[in-house]
Amino acid sequence: MLLAQPEVHAQGGINLELGTMLFTLATFLVLLYLLSRYALKPLLSVMEKREKRIHDLIAGAEADRRAAEEKLREAEARLAEARSEAEAILARARHMAEKEAEALLAQANEESVRLREEARRAIEEERARAVAALRREVADLSVLIAGRILEQSVDEAAERAYAERVLEEVGGLR
Repeated sequence: MLLAQPEVHAQGGINLELGTMLFTLATFLVLLYLLSRYALKPLLSVMEKREKRIHDLIAGAEADRRAAEEKLREAEARLAEARSEAEAILARARHMAEKEAEALLAQANEESVRLREEARRAIEEERARAVAALRREVADLSVLIAGRILEQSVDEAAERAYAERVLEEVGGLR
Protein backbone atom coordinates (compact mmCIF):
# COMPACT_ATOMS: atom_id res chain seq x y z
CA MET A 1 0.00 0.00 0.00
CA LEU A 2 1.38 3.38 0.75
CA LEU A 3 4.30 2.06 2.72
CA ALA A 4 5.51 -0.24 -0.03
CA GLN A 5 5.50 2.28 -2.78
CA PRO A 6 9.02 3.66 -3.21
CA GLU A 7 8.07 5.44 -6.38
CA VAL A 8 5.73 7.73 -4.41
CA HIS A 9 8.75 8.72 -2.36
CA ALA A 10 10.67 9.55 -5.48
CA GLN A 11 7.88 11.77 -6.62
CA GLY A 12 7.99 13.87 -3.40
CA GLY A 13 5.49 11.87 -1.30
CA ILE A 14 5.94 10.70 2.27
CA ASN A 15 7.75 7.43 2.79
CA LEU A 16 6.36 5.75 5.88
CA GLU A 17 8.14 2.72 7.18
CA LEU A 18 6.40 0.66 9.80
CA GLY A 19 9.55 -0.12 11.78
CA THR A 20 10.63 3.47 12.07
CA MET A 21 7.14 4.48 12.95
CA LEU A 22 6.87 1.85 15.68
CA PHE A 23 10.29 2.76 17.04
CA THR A 24 9.39 6.45 17.10
CA LEU A 25 6.07 5.67 18.78
CA ALA A 26 7.77 3.42 21.38
CA THR A 27 10.43 6.07 22.05
CA PHE A 28 7.72 8.74 22.41
CA LEU A 29 5.74 6.60 24.85
CA VAL A 30 8.85 5.75 26.91
CA LEU A 31 9.86 9.42 27.01
CA LEU A 32 6.29 10.38 27.89
CA TYR A 33 6.29 7.84 30.75
CA LEU A 34 9.72 8.99 32.00
CA LEU A 35 8.76 12.66 31.75
CA SER A 36 5.47 12.09 33.52
CA ARG A 37 7.09 10.01 36.27
CA TYR A 38 10.29 11.95 36.88
CA ALA A 39 9.85 15.42 35.39
CA LEU A 40 6.14 16.19 35.19
CA LYS A 41 5.31 15.39 38.84
CA PRO A 42 8.16 17.54 40.24
CA LEU A 43 7.37 20.25 37.71
CA LEU A 44 3.68 20.18 38.69
CA SER A 45 4.69 20.12 42.34
CA VAL A 46 6.93 23.18 41.86
CA MET A 47 4.14 24.95 39.97
CA GLU A 48 1.61 24.07 42.69
CA LYS A 49 4.02 25.32 45.37
CA ARG A 50 4.60 28.51 43.40
CA GLU A 51 0.83 28.95 42.92
CA LYS A 52 0.26 28.35 46.65
CA ARG A 53 3.05 30.80 47.54
CA ILE A 54 1.57 33.44 45.21
CA HIS A 55 -1.88 32.80 46.67
CA ASP A 56 -0.45 33.09 50.21
CA LEU A 57 1.34 36.32 49.28
CA ILE A 58 -1.88 37.74 47.85
CA ALA A 59 -3.81 36.67 50.96
CA GLY A 60 -1.09 38.17 53.19
CA ALA A 61 -1.12 41.40 51.21
CA GLU A 62 -4.91 41.53 51.53
CA ALA A 63 -4.66 40.92 55.28
CA ASP A 64 -1.99 43.64 55.55
CA ARG A 65 -4.21 46.02 53.56
CA ARG A 66 -7.17 45.31 55.87
CA ALA A 67 -4.94 45.79 58.93
CA ALA A 68 -3.63 49.07 57.50
CA GLU A 69 -7.18 50.24 56.80
CA GLU A 70 -8.17 49.33 60.37
CA LYS A 71 -5.18 51.23 61.76
CA LEU A 72 -6.08 54.18 59.55
CA ARG A 73 -9.66 54.13 60.87
CA GLU A 74 -8.36 53.94 64.45
CA ALA A 75 -5.95 56.82 63.82
CA GLU A 76 -8.74 58.89 62.26
CA ALA A 77 -10.98 58.10 65.24
CA ARG A 78 -8.23 59.13 67.68
CA LEU A 79 -7.63 62.29 65.65
CA ALA A 80 -11.34 63.13 65.69
CA GLU A 81 -11.43 62.47 69.45
CA ALA A 82 -8.39 64.69 69.97
CA ARG A 83 -10.02 67.43 67.89
CA SER A 84 -13.24 67.21 69.90
CA GLU A 85 -11.25 67.29 73.16
CA ALA A 86 -9.31 70.33 71.92
CA GLU A 87 -12.57 72.05 70.96
CA ALA A 88 -14.01 71.22 74.39
CA ILE A 89 -10.90 72.62 76.10
CA LEU A 90 -11.12 75.79 74.00
CA ALA A 91 -14.82 76.13 74.78
CA ARG A 92 -14.11 75.73 78.51
CA ALA A 93 -11.27 78.26 78.29
CA ARG A 94 -13.53 80.74 76.46
CA HIS A 95 -16.28 80.18 79.03
CA MET A 96 -13.83 80.68 81.90
CA ALA A 97 -12.45 83.84 80.27
CA GLU A 98 -15.98 85.19 79.80
CA LYS A 99 -16.82 84.39 83.44
CA GLU A 100 -13.59 86.06 84.58
CA ALA A 101 -14.34 89.12 82.45
CA GLU A 102 -17.88 89.27 83.85
CA ALA A 103 -16.53 88.93 87.40
CA LEU A 104 -13.96 91.69 86.80
CA LEU A 105 -16.64 93.92 85.29
CA ALA A 106 -18.97 93.27 88.24
CA GLN A 107 -16.12 93.97 90.66
CA ALA A 108 -15.27 97.19 88.82
CA ASN A 109 -18.94 98.23 88.92
CA GLU A 110 -19.14 97.50 92.65
CA GLU A 111 -15.92 99.45 93.24
CA SER A 112 -17.31 102.34 91.18
CA VAL A 113 -20.56 102.35 93.17
CA ARG A 114 -18.61 102.19 96.44
CA LEU A 115 -16.31 105.05 95.41
CA ARG A 116 -19.29 107.17 94.29
CA GLU A 117 -21.04 106.49 97.60
CA GLU A 118 -17.90 107.41 99.56
CA ALA A 119 -17.51 110.57 97.48
CA ARG A 120 -21.19 111.44 98.03
CA ARG A 121 -20.82 110.91 101.78
CA ALA A 122 -17.62 112.98 101.87
CA ILE A 123 -19.35 115.76 99.91
CA GLU A 124 -22.35 115.64 102.26
CA GLU A 125 -20.10 115.79 105.32
CA GLU A 126 -18.12 118.68 103.84
CA ARG A 127 -21.35 120.47 102.89
CA ALA A 128 -22.72 119.94 106.39
CA ARG A 129 -19.51 121.34 107.89
CA ALA A 130 -19.59 124.28 105.48
CA VAL A 131 -23.25 124.98 106.32
CA ALA A 132 -22.50 124.75 110.05
CA ALA A 133 -19.50 127.08 109.67
CA LEU A 134 -21.59 129.45 107.57
CA ARG A 135 -24.34 129.44 110.20
CA ARG A 136 -21.82 130.23 112.92
CA GLU A 137 -20.43 133.07 110.81
CA VAL A 138 -23.90 134.38 110.08
CA ALA A 139 -24.83 134.14 113.76
CA ASP A 140 -21.64 135.96 114.78
CA LEU A 141 -22.22 138.63 112.16
CA SER A 142 -25.86 138.94 113.15
CA VAL A 143 -24.93 139.44 116.79
CA LEU A 144 -22.29 141.98 115.83
CA ILE A 145 -24.67 143.83 113.54
CA ALA A 146 -27.49 143.72 116.07
CA GLY A 147 -25.14 144.99 118.81
CA ARG A 148 -23.97 147.87 116.70
CA ILE A 149 -27.47 148.72 115.61
CA LEU A 150 -28.74 148.77 119.11
CA GLU A 151 -25.49 150.18 120.39
CA GLN A 152 -25.84 148.44 123.51
CA SER A 153 -24.18 145.56 125.03
CA VAL A 154 -25.73 142.32 124.05
CA ASP A 155 -25.24 138.90 125.54
CA GLU A 156 -23.37 137.26 122.64
CA ALA A 157 -24.13 133.67 123.61
CA ALA A 158 -27.87 134.27 123.92
CA GLU A 159 -27.98 136.24 120.69
CA ARG A 160 -25.97 133.57 118.86
CA ALA A 161 -28.38 130.84 120.04
CA TYR A 162 -31.32 132.97 118.94
CA ALA A 163 -29.73 133.61 115.51
CA GLU A 164 -29.03 129.90 115.02
CA ARG A 165 -32.67 129.05 115.81
CA VAL A 166 -33.85 131.60 113.29
CA LEU A 167 -31.46 130.23 110.66
CA GLU A 168 -32.65 126.68 111.30
CA GLU A 169 -36.23 127.81 110.87
CA VAL A 170 -35.32 129.59 107.66
CA GLY A 171 -33.27 126.57 106.51
CA GLY A 172 -36.25 124.29 107.27
CA LEU A 173 -38.47 126.35 104.99
CA ARG A 174 -36.31 125.53 102.00
